[in-house]
Amino acid sequence: MRSGLQEALSFQERHRRRLRTCYTPDQFRRFYAQMFKEAAGIIAAGKEERDSVIDFVMNELENKFANDISLDLLADRLNLSAAYLSVYIKEKTGANFSEQLNAIRIRRAKELLGGTGLSVQEISVRIGYRNVTSFNRMFKKMTGLPPGEYRKSQVIGGEFGGL
Repeated sequence: MRSGLQEALSFQERHRRRLRTCYTPDQFRRFYAQMFKEAAGIIAAGKEERDSVIDFVMNELENKFANDISLDLLADRLNLSAAYLSVYIKEKTGANFSEQLNAIRIRRAKELLGGTGLSVQEISVRIGYRNVTSFNRMFKKMTGLPPGEYRKSQVIGGEFGGL
């Protein structure tokens, strides 16, 4: 299997040689169309590759979001430093550990607010927040509404939105 650097050099050299044979606007158009198509294929293939570290982290977050889960705990289980894992998660997913965890918790809170009669306090505890004020603040930050207003909007939108 080729390394990414070897593939990039091969791509670059191959297209440099092809470019030297282009003389007309139509030849240049075909050259660039083919080059962009190939580059898009390489990018798509890179995105499809599974990353076992990220798979592990996201699986742990999805399944244990309500527990006292931490970056240090996951890093220890992966035999990595917390600092390295933090940077790795951000690089691979575009969001840091806390952002990932909060997104999962708030997504679950939205489900509970819309589908149960649990109090905001109960939902807060069920999704891993030990302080309802912190939950309220994070929920509003991520959704634009406090949990109670979100619930009301779901009842109005769900029951009467189709009228």
